[in-house]
Amino acid sequence: MTPFSDFHKEDHGDQNRLSELKMLLKVDDGFYLNTQHIIAVHVSKDSSRGVFEVQLEYTPNSVQKSGEYTKVFSSQIEAEMFLNQLNQKIH
Repeated sequence: MTPFSDFHKEDHGDQNRLSELKMLLKVDDGFYLNTQHIIAVHVSKDSSRGVFEVQLEYTPNSVQKSGEYTKVFSSQIEAEMFLNQLNQKIH
């Protein structure tokens, strides 16, 4: 039989893991980013190509310098959906 204090610790651990999952943002297939590591988000429209670019500047866990990831969307709606998802994960 598990003592109540041990059960409470295990339950708390599950809550911590759930919180960590909520902070992960799927940026691309196989690439997830912890929202706590995001430094800046830059959004721009490339009129010549007709696309929207979202640049995420982030700090990797094991590297002292920042990294950058650019995601390209073919429509404004797709870019807005991604930014809304990012906003929900951060808050």
